[in-house]
Amino acid sequence: MKINLISFTQNGSKVSNELIDLFENKDYDIYAVGKYPFGKIKALNKSVYEFCKDSFETKADAIIIIGALGIAVRAIAGNLKNKGCDPAVIVIDDKKNFVIPVISGHIGGANALSMIIAESIGAIPVITTATDVNKKFAIDSWAVENGCSIADISKIKYVSSAILRGEDVGLICDFPIEGKLPQGLKLGNMYKVGICISTCDKKISFKNTLNLIPKEYVIDIQFKENIPYDDFKDTIDRILDDEKISPLQIIAVSSEGLKCENIHKYCIEKKIELTNNKANEILRYENINEAYKYRENGNKKIFIKECICDNIKIAISKINWRCIF
Repeated sequence: MKINLISFTQNGSKVSNELIDLFENKDYDIYAVGKYPFGKIKALNKSVYEFCKDSFETKADAIIIIGALGIAVRAIAGNLKNKGCDPAVIVIDDKKNFVIPVISGHIGGANALSMIIAESIGAIPVITTATDVNKKFAIDSWAVENGCSIADISKIKYVSSAILRGEDVGLICDFPIEGKLPQGLKLGNMYKVGICISTCDKKISFKNTLNLIPKEYVIDIQFKENIPYDDFKDTIDRILDDEKISPLQIIAVSSEGLKCENIHKYCIEKKIELTNNKANEILRYENINEAYKYRENGNKKIFIKECICDNIKIAISKINWRCIF
């Protein structure tokens, strides 16, 4: 998780310093303006507007601004696209009274991160999303927490609105279900609004269908850096197409070539996370290099396949995803 943080006052720098331990296992950059940088807090050599613009463009997962809410709103306004791709933006006042998730509360994780920060520094999290304040099931939060891609984020409102009105929402799931369904969810397709969990992003099971696609695969890629991007992209797309794997089903792409422009460009284009962690670290099993084999890992089965094509080597690993409530 990449976190960018900025503060403007002496108190703000003190709050930033308190958060360093909390972010110990994260990829973070913490900045302060003027004479307030110290320790691991860097001096900011650009405006807050440029800071936010760069954070959006470099795909930071979270932007934290210690200062006035108005400053944050003005600084991010020109960069907003949609809730499916915007980072979490959080504001903390410099007396650490309140932690406010501004955008991307559910899908971007701003609500959850705000509550973690608030508990850490003894502040009050200011959560305003309707499902949270009414203590109702939030399907977008559940999707993120359970590793699902959301095919069309505009459909979320139909599910959330129905639940807030006290109406039943249907559920069709092609995967094993564990646990008790949340209040408001009912198995079956006899409802106007519903959720479909499958490998298809266009399956219509209800008048208003929210399609969720479980992320089941980790793709390890090894390649030579001198491959032209179009050839690189076409080869990977062809392999994934042959295996009937959609980018929506991919947990992450793992590669040692993180500095190579090709793989960065591909992952940004396909909206896939890029990591240098090996698949066995992500999925917690031993060996991805034995092709066409299954292995037991607790309650998970891992399918392992290796493909070599046009000087690109791809190892495909699959988890046995389950729908857990």
